[in-house]
Amino acid sequence: MIKKQIQNKDYQINIQLNGERIVVVEYGTEYVDLGASAAAIDRKSGATEPTEVTVSGQVNTNLLGTYTVRYAASKNHSIGPAYRRVEVVDTQL
Repeated sequence: MIKKQIQNKDYQINIQLNGERIVVVEYGTEYVDLGASAAAIDRKSGATEPTEVTVSGQVNTNLLGTYTVRYAASKNHSIGPAYRRVEVVDTQL
């Protein structure tokens, strides 16, 4: 579980990756992203609100390489990105 915090004057955005930040996947197998959760914390009141996470990036397990999956959450112009690196490898070579 990895946390990332982004702050502005009104809100602090916390994004928490489910699982590891770096994932190794075998070539030709299915990659299932574990996702992330986010919360916006009001810097004045301390109130916490769950915040929707947008996921972008694709992983092609039929093509060796390194892929980046981006997670973003926002609240009142505070944008919190977090990233997961997915490495597709062939251990059968």
